[in-house]
Amino acid sequence: MFRPKQPSIDMILRCLSVPTKVPPDANVLRYTALRRTGRGPVQDLEGRSYTWESASGRRKREIDMRIRALVLISAITLTFLFAAEKPQDKIAVFVKSGGSLGGLTDPSKDRQDSIKDLLKKLKDSDSLRLVDSESDALAVLIVLDRGTKRTSMIGGMGAYDRMYLNVRLIAGDYSVEFTGESNNGYSAAAGKVVKQLEAWVKDNRDRLLAPKK
Repeated sequence: MFRPKQPSIDMILRCLSVPTKVPPDANVLRYTALRRTGRGPVQDLEGRSYTWESASGRRKREIDMRIRALVLISAITLTFLFAAEKPQDKIAVFVKSGGSLGGLTDPSKDRQDSIKDLLKKLKDSDSLRLVDSESDALAVLIVLDRGTKRTSMIGGMGAYDRMYLNVRLIAGDYSVEFTGESNNGYSAAAGKVVKQLEAWVKDNRDRLLAPKK
């Protein structure tokens, strides 16, 4: 009758990838349990540490390392992409009030509030950046006025208030007025102005950045 060969202690320890020095027999059972459960490390009676890693545990560790490497590479790539977008790539914009011409302050609180609304919206723009001086700007946005108009609903079933903000855009010799409107307040109307300005900048970016003759 065939009987399988009884594995030696050296064979068990080699399978467990531990030092070749054989620990006491009392620890062999502990290594066998360690192999079944996949836990570790453990110590023998002489205080030496032994660690066993199953094939599935090793694959899991390799997968985790690859995932971490991919995450790191992605983070580095995004960092370079964001770094490539320098502030100088954005169009410089200066905002002022139509009532502050000649160096005098504007007495209109409405225009001052709308300037604050525009500044907040422009700070979040991906294509525009604020500058502190009109001489540093490629585009100047002048707040003219704002107000509320009563708008009738379709079919004459009532009316609602619609806020508007009128501005003037100056870029070199070019000058144009446009309006932002919203049902959700003057801040939202300022957001509409910024959206229109971003679209205009996108269409005229090359000419704005062209060297002056």
